[in-house]
Order: sequence, then structure tokens, then C-alpha cells
Amino acid sequence: MGFRRKGISAFVNYNETLDVIERVSASVLVFSKSCVSSTSCLDKLVRVFQCRRKTGQLVVPVYYGTSSSDVVVQEHKSVDRIREWSSALQELRELPGHYNREECSERELVEEIVKDVHEKLFPTEQIGINSRLLEMEHLLCKQPWGIRRIGIWGMPGIGKTTLAKAFFDQISGGYEASCFIKHFDKAFRGKGLHRLLEEHFGKILKELPRVCSSITRPSLPRDKLSKKRTLVVLDDVHNPLVAESFLEGFQWFGPGSLIIITSRDKQVFRLCQINHVYEVQSFNENEALQLFSQCAFGIDIREQNLLELSLEVIDYASGNPLALSFYGGELKGKELSEMETTFFKLKQRTPYKIFDLFKSSYETLDDNEKNIFLDIACFFSGENVDYVMRLLEGCGFFPHVGIDVLVENCLVTISENRVKMHRIIQDFGREIIDGETVQIERRRRLSDPWSIKFLLEDDELEANEDPKATYTRTLGTEDIEGILLDTSNLTFDSLEMLKMVKLCHSQQLTAIDDILKAQNIELIDLQGCTKLQSFPATGQLQHLRVVNLSGCREIKSFPEVSPNIEELHLQGTGIRELPISIVSLFEQAKLNRELFNLLPEFSGVSNAWNNEQSTSLAKLVTSTQNLGKLVCLNMKDCVHLRKLPSMFDFESLKVLNLSGCSELDDIEGFPPNVKELYLVSTALKELPQLPQSLEVLNAHGCVSLLSIPSNFKRLPRFYTFSNCFALSASVVNEFVNNALTNVAHIAREKQELNKSLAFSFTVPSPESKNITFDLQPGSSVIIQLGSSWRLIHGFAILVEVAFLEECQAGAFGGKVFPRITCLSSVISICI
Repeated sequence: MGFRRKGISAFVNYNETLDVIERVSASVLVFSKSCVSSTSCLDKLVRVFQCRRKTGQLVVPVYYGTSSSDVVVQEHKSVDRIREWSSALQELRELPGHYNREECSERELVEEIVKDVHEKLFPTEQIGINSRLLEMEHLLCKQPWGIRRIGIWGMPGIGKTTLAKAFFDQISGGYEASCFIKHFDKAFRGKGLHRLLEEHFGKILKELPRVCSSITRPSLPRDKLSKKRTLVVLDDVHNPLVAESFLEGFQWFGPGSLIIITSRDKQVFRLCQINHVYEVQSFNENEALQLFSQCAFGIDIREQNLLELSLEVIDYASGNPLALSFYGGELKGKELSEMETTFFKLKQRTPYKIFDLFKSSYETLDDNEKNIFLDIACFFSGENVDYVMRLLEGCGFFPHVGIDVLVENCLVTISENRVKMHRIIQDFGREIIDGETVQIERRRRLSDPWSIKFLLEDDELEANEDPKATYTRTLGTEDIEGILLDTSNLTFDSLEMLKMVKLCHSQQLTAIDDILKAQNIELIDLQGCTKLQSFPATGQLQHLRVVNLSGCREIKSFPEVSPNIEELHLQGTGIRELPISIVSLFEQAKLNRELFNLLPEFSGVSNAWNNEQSTSLAKLVTSTQNLGKLVCLNMKDCVHLRKLPSMFDFESLKVLNLSGCSELDDIEGFPPNVKELYLVSTALKELPQLPQSLEVLNAHGCVSLLSIPSNFKRLPRFYTFSNCFALSASVVNEFVNNALTNVAHIAREKQELNKSLAFSFTVPSPESKNITFDLQPGSSVIIQLGSSWRLIHGFAILVEVAFLEECQAGAFGGKVFPRITCLSSVISICI
């Protein structure tokens, strides 16, 4: 019974047949006092160990009322048989076994054996499982007694079924009735509601549900089930209506019952009234390396020549267990050079097994959501979410709804205000694009350099081997809406539908005047094109909204622009003056929707420019009276900026970045509604009063900072004053006391599993040990909670960290400061 719950078929070999031993994956050898050294027992033992040596069969000895020393060789006339018995017994005594100890009941012994066999037969399923089971237990303990419900959510292949089955096996013994229905939607379609209910609950209830008519759902006798604690796991649910039909509004479950649903679609949980959802995270690097190593090499290998390839596979698979197992199996048994070649080929074309992982999720999307998904896969992975929203809106899509749907289907994630997509999902999307048509010129999105080269090159010029040929193929390109390409010598003839061009870091690109031919262009991203000499006047491009010239240091002047421009990125350019049209847009408050990185980087200017440029910079800021709607201002690395005047007029400013302004030692006042403030490595000695709206404050490395304002009522959620070594012990103590006092203001309103920190701050610990806080050494702390523990909203953890070295040399001779991150684990033990 225990093996069946784990999905393992088992039987007892009562007869004398030895051939059956060769057909099993594992042999559990039970030795009792009545049968330890019989001839038949020894013969079976010999055959088992022959299979162990030949096929790697798992052997698990169990000694019931006896021990390995009690199994001895019998006398026999055949010397060969005695030799075989002795050899088998020698191998047997080298294996760890199970014993029926006095303190262990038979049930516990059986569970111990089943667990041992399962872990050895399926070693990869155990990787990372314990920490996730513990998190599931915590989530379950948060729910009040009654009918409890948990959803398990995550991308395809992430291990939802494995986790659900492990949790089911762990807790099912405490329920009066239980069932685990794998691939629930498929089982429902194949068997129907009545048969599923009959199959899983008929024997338990001893009364089968009756079907009143062909359209009436069968109802279970509630007087039977309402008193039973029932555990139900519905695995891989796609259609919430089907799940609802089976669960029937939870009305037939007794108190203490638990319903678990796994799905890749978060909407399923809402429609099935599952309020507590556990998100299965990707494997971390150690877990992923362990899994891939076992699948590819058979052992947890860490040899340097294989480690680099392993880490490359792990990064590509994005910590997805199923993908890691697949790639490990494909590379198994190959030499290193052959592995590298095979993996390169696997990346070029998504294998069917990986493609099918995400196909069903993609097919549930509507046309609008599919277009958004494909655009993100081809162009926008890693981009700012607001920037992506604007572009997709310009394409006639509805991204505010569409991106939410993609997130709920685990196809994209939003992290650090950026749209992110796992590489295997991104390649799946590009495979969809390539499959739209075999004609490259008929595809709507192009990102592969070879495809674009084929599309744009002129056959005649190529035949003449003209090294300066301009690619001019124009036939059949009317369907193209986007190009992502790093190259030069391009023309944009006959690309009327082109809406965006990204030529980031094209080192040979010197001019892009032909872009004016793309009349519907909305975005031009030339970031890092260090040889680009000029940018054309784009006043005629009525749809152009975003221009990014960051890092184009050879551009010295900026031309007239489209009146509809919304976003300019000019940091790191050689631009010193802006045309009147830009000033006009300032005055009309049109350049204010998200981000306007106007202020250039002065680090490359000679010392003779210091005072003049700093003065003009201050005047530029004070003269921007019409920038009341500016949302984000990035002044990072303006190394000659010494003083910043009052910014009280910037009422809409939410993000202010002054990091790297190493000469900045005076700020008169911050914007009143700013939410994020970055002051890394500035020369500030004191801070003005911080706005109550502040959520993020990073003042790392402000080595001149002497004081911290403490007269504000509400602390930011995340802030750091690490490496601010000028702060006195009294200032640090006062600040920490204030922080711990105010931490109650941000206690979670809802009791739900939240992996992100509710509140965090970092300050330097003074050398003097006059700190009044009771800091306990070690990696774990045990706290005894009093009778008022039910009123606790959360925990505030204060940690003191000591580094052997303050900093180390980084790339290009720079310094790298330690980054402190809190990764805590809280375990509750009820006594």
C-alpha cells in the first residue's frame, strides 16, 4: 500500500521463480528468523546481486527479528554454489539495512523502507523538495480550521506535480479519505465526473453517487462525507469549471479537509476560490547544478572543465527542473566537446519536449495576448515595463490586460519594474515566429541576424563581392513591424509598417539618415553606438515617441524632433545644447510622461570646465519651472555637480538618482512626493528632511555623512546606510531604535506568504560595543513566544555582519563593496 501511494508497483515473490527478479528495478530483501539461510533464500540472493552488478538494480535489505550476521552459508556438495553464496553474502553485509527496532512500530518501519526506496529510485525528485515542503506546511498552518484550500502555481516543468505528490504522501495518513488525481482535466474528459467520483470515493463511502439525469451533476451523500476529513489533490487544472464540478462548492467536505490544486494559470485559483497560493520557484544554482550533474554525469560532479558547461546549461534552462533533466539526458555519455556541440544545436531549435511544455499555455491566449507575448520574446525581454506598455499600446494592443494574463500564465514575470522572460520561453516564442511562414520576408518580427541579412542583401551586389554593398532587397517586406539587429549599412526602404528599431552597441554604425523613410517608426534605440556621428532631424516622423542615444559619445548636437516625442535618453553623449523645440516641449509639459534623461555626463570634461558646467547645471535645474510633471530624473555620475537647489516644485517626481555625484555635498530639499532616492557615493554630510512618501533610500558609501534625519513619522520600506562610516554610534543607535519602533507601521495587513521583505535597512555597526541591543551569535536564534503570540504581525530581525576585508579590487581597478542581503528562514515549533 505504501509503495502504491508513491506510484511504485510492488509484489511479493512467494514462488521459487528466479527469472522475475531480472524484471524489477528494486528488490527489498526481508530476512526473518524462519528464513535467513535456506537454500532457496540464498539462491534468490545470488540472482539479486547478479542483477545489481549487471543492471544496477536497487537492493534494500530488511532484517525482521534478525541481523546480517545471522544469514550464513549452508553446507552444500557444490563448491561453486557455496562460492556464489559467500560472494553474495559479502555484498549484502556491505549494504545499509533496516531493522525492526523496539522503539519503531511496524507502520513506521514500512514508511521508512518506502521512503528509502523512493528516494533511491527517484533521486532527482528529492532535490530541493524539503525546503518547499516546509514552506507548504507554513502556508497550511496559516489557515483557520475548516475546509482549507491551497493552490500550487508555477511555470510548466517547475515541479508542481512533484511537490504536490510529495506533500500528499507526507500528510495523507492523517486523513480519513484521500485521492490524488494526476492530469485532472485529461482524466475528467476521459472518465467523466461520475466515474471519477466512483473511482476515488465509492469504496470509502460505501455508497456511490447517483446521477439524476444526463445534465444534473451527481451529488454525494453529505451525511457520509460531511463528517470525514478528506484530502483531495487535483493536478494540472486548466479549466476551473471542470474543477468546480468535481468539488461542488466544497459542500461535501468535512471539517479539517484540504483541497490542493496545481495549475500554471493563476486565474484558476481565483475562480475555484483558492485564496492561498504557493508559487513554486525555479531551482537555485546549487539545486540546479546538482540535478543537471546527476542527469548528465550520474554524480554530483564539480570538475572545472565540466562546471562551465553545466553553469551555461543552468542559466539557459532558467532553473527549470524538467528542462535541466532533459538537457542532462541529451548530453549524457558524451565527451566535453561533443556536449558543447550538442547543446549549441539544442539551443538553435527548441526540442519538441521543451516546445510542448509551453505550447498549451500559448494556445489558451487570445490573438492580442499572443502578439504581446511574441513581441516580448523577440524585442522586449528585460526592458522597463512602462516603456514596453507605451510601445505595445502604440501597436494597437492592450498591454495592461495582456501582460497581466501572461504573468498569470507564468510566461513572463515583472521584476524590478522590468518585463522578464526566461530564455527557454523566449526561444519558444521565437520558434513560434519562425513557424509563421517559411518566407522570411513575410514574417512580422525579425531578430535573427542571418534572416535579416538574407532579407536585406542585394543578390547582384553580393555576386560582385562589393564590400561596400548596401543591402537593398525590398520585395515582399510590407508585413514587417519590428527589427532587432546589431549591424550597419542598412536601408529602410519599403518598411512602411516598421514601428521600432533597436541597433544597440552597433560599433560600425556611423549614420542612420535612412530611418526617415520609416514613416510609422515609434521607437529608435541606438544605445551604445559609439561611432554614430549624428542623428537626423525627425520632425516629419509624427509617430516617433522614444529616442535613446545613451552612450553615443560622438554626437555633439541634437536636431529638431517630432512634436509627439515623449522620451529622450541623452546621457553619455557629447551634446551641450538643445534646440528650441526641446525647450518648447518642456514649456508645454509634453516631455514628462516617464523619463527624460537630459543632463549629460561631465566626467570626460577637463578641470577648466568644472565650475562653469556645475553652475550651468544648477541654472538648468532652477530654470525648469515647467517641469512640474516630470516623473523620473536620472543625474547619475554627474561627477562635477556640487550643489543641488531646492526641488520642491517637482511635485510629480517619483524617482531621483544622484548616485555617483561624488562632488555633491549640499542638497537644499528633496521633491515632496519622491518614492525612490539614490544617493550612492555622494559627498553629502547631512540630509534634509526626507519626504513621507519615500519607499526606497540607498545611501551606500556616503563616507562623509554625519547625521540622519530622524524627525519623520514613517520610515521607508527599504533603505541602506552601509559603508557610511562617519556616522557616530549614538546616531546609529538612535536610528535603529527609531526603525524598530516604526516597523509596526508596515506590518502586513493580510496574513499571506510573501517572500519579499516587508521592511529592511542597513547601517554600519560602530567599533565600540556600546550597542544596547541583545544580539545573539550564530546562524540561528530560538525565541520563546509568550501567551500573546497570536497578536504578532511579523518579526523584525537585527543582524550584525563582520567582513574580513572592507573591499576588494574590482574590474578596471575599481572597488567593490560588500552587498548585504537578508535571506532568512523562520521555523515554528509548537510544544
